Amino acid sequence: MSEQSTDDGRAPRDGELLRAHRVSGSIASVVSLSLAIVAFRADLSLVWRAAGLVLAVAIPAMVVIVALMHARQRLARALDARLVASADDRREHDALRAQLVTLKADVRELTAENGSLEEQRRDWSLTRKELIEQREALAERSATMSRFALTLEATPDLVLMVGIDGTLLYQNPAAMSALHGVSLHRGLALLRYLSRDAARIMRFDVLPIVMERGVWQGELDIRQRNGELSPTHITVIAQRDRFECPEVFVVIGRDISEERRLREALAVREALHRSIIDALSEGVLVQNRHGEIIAWNESAAQLLGLTDDSSAAQGLQNPQLAASAEDGTPLDADTDPIARARLHGERTTGQIVRIVARDGQHRELSVNAQPMYVDDRDDLDDRPGAVATIADISSQRALHREMERLSVVVRQSEYAVVMTDASARITWVNHAFEQLTGYAAAEVQGQSPGALLQGAHTSADAVSRMRAAIHQEVAYHGELLNYRRNGSPYWVEVSITPLHDTGGGLTGFVGLSRDVTARRAADRERQTMAAALEVAADGVAILDVGGTLEFVNHAFARQAGATAAQLFNKPWLGLYDAREAEVLTHAMRTDLKSLGFWHG
Repeated sequence: MSEQSTDDGRAPRDGELLRAHRVSGSIASVVSLSLAIVAFRADLSLVWRAAGLVLAVAIPAMVVIVALMHARQRLARALDARLVASADDRREHDALRAQLVTLKADVRELTAENGSLEEQRRDWSLTRKELIEQREALAERSATMSRFALTLEATPDLVLMVGIDGTLLYQNPAAMSALHGVSLHRGLALLRYLSRDAARIMRFDVLPIVMERGVWQGELDIRQRNGELSPTHITVIAQRDRFECPEVFVVIGRDISEERRLREALAVREALHRSIIDALSEGVLVQNRHGEIIAWNESAAQLLGLTDDSSAAQGLQNPQLAASAEDGTPLDADTDPIARARLHGERTTGQIVRIVARDGQHRELSVNAQPMYVDDRDDLDDRPGAVATIADISSQRALHREMERLSVVVRQSEYAVVMTDASARITWVNHAFEQLTGYAAAEVQGQSPGALLQGAHTSADAVSRMRAAIHQEVAYHGELLNYRRNGSPYWVEVSITPLHDTGGGLTGFVGLSRDVTARRAADRERQTMAAALEVAADGVAILDVGGTLEFVNHAFARQAGATAAQLFNKPWLGLYDAREAEVLTHAMRTDLKSLGFWHG
């Protein structure tokens, strides 16, 4: 702000006043110093020196006083100018303050407007986002509807839309093809494509249910374009308006001719399977995941004592059965094969279980069990059910034990035992056969006994008779000359017996043989001795321990007056009278016991 104007027309500044004071002070100092010098000069009179000294003191003081007065005036003018300027500044300050208040108010208004605009911007952003989402949703819905429309066009199922007044509003190609001749806006004429009974059901049963519940499903017969009735699964859905009143009916039809044929075939097959299962000698039962028996056949009922009210039976763990494992341990969830299949999904084959039947007899069962999902699974209980077959093998087990005992006898028998299949190929031999022939059991598997053991000097006639018996499946007994593995011959007495199953079919042969080489040698020796005795001149007779004649030569027969055939198997003492017989008996008995012979 400008100060009050001076005489020369411009406002002095504080710096200029200070410089003027310093200049005037300097001048006064110079003058005072000059007068002091004059006052202290020796060549001047005392008065001049006193006047000079006074002037030296007074002039600066006067200069200073004048300067101070002048400065005071100037300061007064400057203060007046500043007061005027201060008042102008105050007015400008008040004006600026008023403008500031106005600006603050404007700022508040602008801030409020900016907040409102920001809020509107956020609202517009949200609205834009919602509009974008709605547009995307509409686009997705449009795409879905397009796919749905394509699906309706491509599906083989019939799809119709019918108005509340019965007017046909839409039909897909499948409906057009199946219901030939139906056009839009034909109304209730659509019912003529149903059979008489189906049309009545549709009008009086289906539509009231759809009006009330909104949906109906069932099977009706639809007349195809060829005039034939086709079973069809129908779904009728009511679409409602905003007042919850039905305005459009959607009808979906699926041809179930093949499905019905399959169901009927399945029912026939199920009945056939049921009859087969019921005819099985093995028991069959099915348990669900909770252990309830839900199906069984007659054999299972007989074995386990099941009845029509046995759905909650415990199967093999029924206390009345007193079931136990093969070692006699009572069955529990860990040893019961059906429970393991049901609880743990384990498969079991041929586990032996002992029970006490309803008749009090102890029985042995062979149990096969495997898991089977017999009802719907859920997330909380994913356990399977189980199906099991149960066979009463008590008699087979008894026979098996008997066979094991016989097997021990056969293995330890001194007879060589050979078992063959129906084609006379060796399937098993015992240890005696190995010792007799020198062949190991592994060597003879699948071999023919005749090709293995017979040789050059085996009687062809005996072999022919044996083969004829085998061909006729009858028993054979005879003696043959066989050969060992090392080629040495030996004589065997052979007995061959055919084996048949329960149906009479041939299953194989069993042959028993024993070495009779020593006996044959003894027979030959006896025959040689008999031939020598036959030609001897002395009578010779051979008696058994009972005194019966086993052999007589011709000389003895001539002495007895009979033939050898007449004397064979006759009592020796019968050739003598009673007295001689008594004497001979006493004499011979004494000497034979003591000496070992008698002569007389």
